[in-house]
Amino acid sequence: MRCRDPAVFASFVAASFPTTLPRRDRSFRRPPASAPALADSLTMTDDVHHPLRCDLALDELLTLDARGAASFVNQPRDVNENGRSYGGHSIALALLAAGRTVDAARSATSLQCTFLQGIRLDQAVTYQVTTLMDGKRFSLRHVRASQGTQAVLEAQVSFAKMGGPAALRHATAAPAGIALPEDSARADELPTQLGALLLARCGYSFAPKACLEFRIPRPQQLVPDGPAQNFEYWVRATSRPDGAHSDEAVLAYLSDWWLNYCTVATHLCDSDGALYVASLNHSLYFYGNQTADDWRLLVSESPIAAHGRAVATGRIYDRQGQFLAVATQECLLTERTAALTGA
Repeated sequence: MRCRDPAVFASFVAASFPTTLPRRDRSFRRPPASAPALADSLTMTDDVHHPLRCDLALDELLTLDARGAASFVNQPRDVNENGRSYGGHSIALALLAAGRTVDAARSATSLQCTFLQGIRLDQAVTYQVTTLMDGKRFSLRHVRASQGTQAVLEAQVSFAKMGGPAALRHATAAPAGIALPEDSARADELPTQLGALLLARCGYSFAPKACLEFRIPRPQQLVPDGPAQNFEYWVRATSRPDGAHSDEAVLAYLSDWWLNYCTVATHLCDSDGALYVASLNHSLYFYGNQTADDWRLLVSESPIAAHGRAVATGRIYDRQGQFLAVATQECLLTERTAALTGA
């Protein structure tokens, strides 16, 4: 599927959604008769089907079986649109595995992951933890995730004692005018043609996922009218695992959800072919108190895309506007034909 006329597509999205959704009325409005028809702007090149989505809750997905003091095993069951395990799943498990070897009084402060291979669903993943440092304030762990003899992820996770002397502070405020999650659009309220286009062009799906809820306060950002590379959205988990560091692990899981969509949106109508997007690495820096069952606002933007790669950053806030964390991710971004041929 491709968009023959970017202006028509942008006009359809703008006509379908008000700038802000009124309280207790989250439904999209039908475009007026004068609005361009999106169907007239699309060319169907193949059948579009929603991919299989995992119907398990986070407390079922984020489980670790101990195989020693620093070795833990998980059977991946969190399938993504490419038929591999969702990246946020392994990010969260790397944090949980590292946390199992650290004093529970120390909170996670940062995590840096490099994805080495897509994780298959037909084999368990072993998370092996190595202690790099245990200091007076900080602890640092290395985590290697493997399927058989193949390493699939490398991570470093730091923890620290909270509190102590008052520290210098500054923080970027949350954007003004963002609708609350209760007043934002659900994915199942968005036009089905829009969902079909995103799935076919870049692999993003509106299909529901049992372990989280997803809201979009400004649906116009899904296809920006101009060179904007930002996207804002609400997300929260529907459950949490038990044990220490579970709140931080839930945020790690959520931080990968649609984070790099901001790298894609402005390019949806740049070319006729589908776009190939794949995460290369992921970092997360924790700065606020984490509460796993509340809504999180992710304010994502992409400062650059070049040479087949792009960067996404995400500022993460709670619903009161407290700055909680920063996420960054580098991804492959190219036309799918170029990715498959190695061009």
